[in-house]
Amino acid sequence: MEVYNDQVERTNTIREHVEEMFQKATDQILDRLSFMSVATERIKLAYSHDVDGVSLRGNTLYYEPSFILKKNIEDSNAPLRILLHTLCHAVFVHTFKYGRPTADLWDLACDIAIENLIIDLGIPDFALASDRELMQSRTDIKRYSTDMTAENIYRFFLTHPPSEEERAAYRKVFTRDTHYYHKTETGYEESLNIWQRISDRIKIELKVFSKNSGRGEIFMDNLNEATRPRYNYRKTLERFCKEHDGVSVSDDEFDYIYYTYGITHYDGMPFVEPMELTKGRNVKDYAIVLDTTSFCPAEVIKTFLRKTVDIIKSENRYSENVDFHIIQSDYKNNLTDTVLREMDDINAFIDGITGGFAGGSDFKPAFEYMEGLLYERVFSDFRGMIYFTDGFGTFPGKNPGYSCIFAFVTGRFKLPEVPWWVTPIVLDEDALS
Repeated sequence: MEVYNDQVERTNTIREHVEEMFQKATDQILDRLSFMSVATERIKLAYSHDVDGVSLRGNTLYYEPSFILKKNIEDSNAPLRILLHTLCHAVFVHTFKYGRPTADLWDLACDIAIENLIIDLGIPDFALASDRELMQSRTDIKRYSTDMTAENIYRFFLTHPPSEEERAAYRKVFTRDTHYYHKTETGYEESLNIWQRISDRIKIELKVFSKNSGRGEIFMDNLNEATRPRYNYRKTLERFCKEHDGVSVSDDEFDYIYYTYGITHYDGMPFVEPMELTKGRNVKDYAIVLDTTSFCPAEVIKTFLRKTVDIIKSENRYSENVDFHIIQSDYKNNLTDTVLREMDDINAFIDGITGGFAGGSDFKPAFEYMEGLLYERVFSDFRGMIYFTDGFGTFPGKNPGYSCIFAFVTGRFKLPEVPWWVTPIVLDEDALS
């Protein structure tokens, strides 16, 4: 019994020591980042046998004491860095975004974004001896993804998946905590709402902090991206399909004899009213322009096309036919137009895609081409254009007169400035769900 009591006392002493480390780390964080107080006040510490390290769940930070002690021996700033890293996961609501089949890429993107943010804050008290290796790794990523938020890096990884060797190398330098509990957070609406309110509060306090210190801009960039409204591609495209749906007369069920007889002999009063259909039965035409980088994997393009065709087909199920003009634009702005109607032909076209297309820097040729088709009355009922692009291009100077969605499929954080007549949407996995 005495041995057992000694073990319990020793365990309690270790826990107290670790919690003292975290309290000291909290004080150091608030000394430099006062706006984080609303987040640190929310966090509770709890010991867990299940966690091999540190993991956040809701507002509870679960930790394994021996892990913290080992990290503290390696670098005295490690407890602070671990705490700040984990707090940022909560503030940027990273833990509530796990409805993705590629959760491993999301994990990696979150860790890279947070460590990049901490480095860019430039606060010596937060530094680790291993940061030199980290800075080299982030330089490699920054070559392709300049605005390094978690969402932006994740979108970049979707189109440029790192190899297993690269993932392992990134985890070695960017990982501070385990995401053991993150994958169970999706349904915690109450906890999500709390952290969203905390994020909104921090946004307000950051404005004052940035003016006084000049260090809050990168934090604000991450917060703005984390809290940016998301638009579901399916819902956007469904609205797009319905924009011009009008009411048409059913020629099969309407008797013109009785209608005209009443108009002629009874002061313009018809005997029967026309039967109405909510959907037209004519051929509807959609243009899908593919203008993406040569590094865009074939599977990304295939997923986009299948999803787009599926949504349009389902929204036009009362139409006899839907024609898809799939227009490919290369870096020289050469256009090829493949017109597809039957699903067998559409599937064959999609299956034949073997890689990305070379993106151009000018969107205008596709619009000029469409203008020619409209002038020649090629379409039976043109519904609009969906432009699949990396976002680097020049828009036409005028409204083309038809609906237009620009679907951006890169790792860019900031959307390009688009004309008022464009409906922009970023195609990450949330958008395509």
